[in-house]
Amino acid sequence: MEQFVPQDDEIDLTLLDVPHGTSGLEWWHLNCHLQLENNKNISIFATFQRILYRKDVEPNKSQYAYFLSWALTDVTAKKYYQLSRVDQATSEISLAQLQEVADPNFRKALAEIFQQGNVLLPDCMFTTEVKVAKDTLELNFENCTLRKSKQGYYELKLMNVDEDIECHLLFSPQKKALCKGENGEILGAHGEEMFSYFIPFNAVQGKVRIGKNKNEVIAQGQGWYERAYSVVHQTKSTLDLPTKLGEQWVSIQLSNGCEISAAYVNDPNSRDKKSKWLIASDVTGGVSSTHHFEFTENLGRHNHWKSKCTFTTYPISWCLKAPGINLELEINAQLDAQEFETFTFFAPGFWEGSCVVSGLYHGEKVTGLAYLRRTGFDKLIKIEDFFTAVSDEVLLHTHKLLPLKITANELQQLAEIKGCSEEIMGVDLTIIEQSIIRPIREIIDRQGKAWRSYFLLACCSAVGGDFKPYLPLLALPELLHVGSLIIDDIEDQSELRRGGPTCHKIYGTPTAINAGSIAYFIPQLLYEHYRYLPYETQCHLYELYFQAVRTAHIGQALDIADCEKLIHDILMGTEAPAKLESRVLAIHRMKAGLVAEGLARMGAILGKGSEEQINKIGEYAEAVGVAFQIIDDVINIELLEKGKKKLKVHGEDISQGKITYPVARAHALLPLDEYCALLSRIHAKPNNVQEIHEIILILQNCGAIEASRAQAEKMINKSWNDLSPLLLNGHAKLMLRVFGLYVIERHYYY
Repeated sequence: MEQFVPQDDEIDLTLLDVPHGTSGLEWWHLNCHLQLENNKNISIFATFQRILYRKDVEPNKSQYAYFLSWALTDVTAKKYYQLSRVDQATSEISLAQLQEVADPNFRKALAEIFQQGNVLLPDCMFTTEVKVAKDTLELNFENCTLRKSKQGYYELKLMNVDEDIECHLLFSPQKKALCKGENGEILGAHGEEMFSYFIPFNAVQGKVRIGKNKNEVIAQGQGWYERAYSVVHQTKSTLDLPTKLGEQWVSIQLSNGCEISAAYVNDPNSRDKKSKWLIASDVTGGVSSTHHFEFTENLGRHNHWKSKCTFTTYPISWCLKAPGINLELEINAQLDAQEFETFTFFAPGFWEGSCVVSGLYHGEKVTGLAYLRRTGFDKLIKIEDFFTAVSDEVLLHTHKLLPLKITANELQQLAEIKGCSEEIMGVDLTIIEQSIIRPIREIIDRQGKAWRSYFLLACCSAVGGDFKPYLPLLALPELLHVGSLIIDDIEDQSELRRGGPTCHKIYGTPTAINAGSIAYFIPQLLYEHYRYLPYETQCHLYELYFQAVRTAHIGQALDIADCEKLIHDILMGTEAPAKLESRVLAIHRMKAGLVAEGLARMGAILGKGSEEQINKIGEYAEAVGVAFQIIDDVINIELLEKGKKKLKVHGEDISQGKITYPVARAHALLPLDEYCALLSRIHAKPNNVQEIHEIILILQNCGAIEASRAQAEKMINKSWNDLSPLLLNGHAKLMLRVFGLYVIERHYYY
């Protein structure tokens, strides 16, 4: 421990509250729970942070980066307003720390943004110079300030211009400052040794204004103040942050006048606890502490909430037990959606929100209010993990449309039958369940990665729209896709789909045809939720959807025809082999590319994008859709198993005589006679494993597989370069880019 660390029990706030120029990291945090004079209940937190990111031998020349996070939870209206401001050097700092991001596609996509000097929304750079006094606590982070008066009050001013919110609050300490952790020693988010203390109870009063044309209202309540700074001076000339740790922290103010501060820090990969502590302050200011406590999330689906932006799942209910001090509390979020969206140091966000508390303390019933923060557990790891979370959300919305057990009323809605006639009441609902719902759910419930569904909503957000009202539409692309899979598998006589038997193998061909066909039309029920949209918009959405359905069927017609005549003409020397490549690309474009394009356009229209944005986002989605099919063709040759789960029959495309893109592309890489010989062998539908293997080797050795991947990469990168400047630099844009990169690198079936 170095300077600025108290050597006795007393915490000298005059010395410790002020900024410490040699600390690599320091922050000031305040939170409060207020009642407004209009009977509205709100909670607020604010964190001012400073990082020494470039050290100089002359202290005056060292460079600092500043970050501000603050949010207001309107408990009464159930709304969460956040503001994230970051330093102008954030892109430079982030570039230097990209090794923290494990997934290479995330690294590349983030680098493209940071290299242009940008950050990801909703983070925004400060537009004015941040000012920090040296010898007093006086912080000016643009429109938000924190200063300490000579009387010992903490004056907090906050502003969110976009949401038209202003707060002017005075924190008056009512209890003495206490050390956190082990005599003030704690671990920071990156494992730094830090000193930290807190004032557990402050009387808070002031004024708050929420919304345009609203007057300021008087606010009063209770607040919390915390301060932390690294105690080992930074010696390196540039910032070097180790792996980010996971932290779960809570500040609790109980009805009996006691306060609790508890936290644990661990490695999110190994879950090993690195630091753990609980401090309790009683009504007289007496203090007790323990390391022997449980601070766990309550299990069960209803005790968790999934973000509709990052698709991260957070606990929203916790249990805090410390037998040594007779403490047992339940902590529950006052509002589920209190995710603070930020990409500072690559976290997709964290959860910090207002909570209510109830339970027992020393055998007496208590209630209270709390602020809880959970950060560092959810990082950018793999694109597969993200789309697994998206797929779970898609599953939720498709289940609402197609419950396995239906009622007569649900059948009426599904069939759009008016009235409740005796005929409907006499229908055996199990027939509908067995012949329509279960065949569709058989494939849906195996869960693809739902990228088409995500594209619809991401394209809405990427052009500046709010996709949350349109979440039920996640089911639309999945139903369209699954309907086509069921029918395609019949036409191709396939045996496996998504790791299990195809639909017609389980339910029979007639039932599968009917179920696959109705799947195209079930999404129409979703449009009923959006009758409030302008009539022109509704018509445009209908047109795009059915245009996608028609185009996909035309593409399937070409696929069924299987290039039979064209192959014959090539072998006879009356057609150029290059035409085969064009034909395969046309099939991929109609079956997949134009479907993805239509869905992307729908999203951009819902987001009220410009005509240029709508067109370019459609072109990118089309390129991704076509590239996805090209890579599917490649994977059929390269790798046919994901883990131990067999997803497709070995050499299925070749054994069925299908001309996939690598086969078509080989025309430019083989002498004509050798290429015609290859076509003849594939056209004969070989079923001998050795012969299939020989054909695969020819494609590998001539470079057709590598050339196919190169073509997919070229298509995606060209369309992305045209689109990228038109999109907002936010989470949706990042994920659209990452998925395009992933498609190129994919080595197993989705």
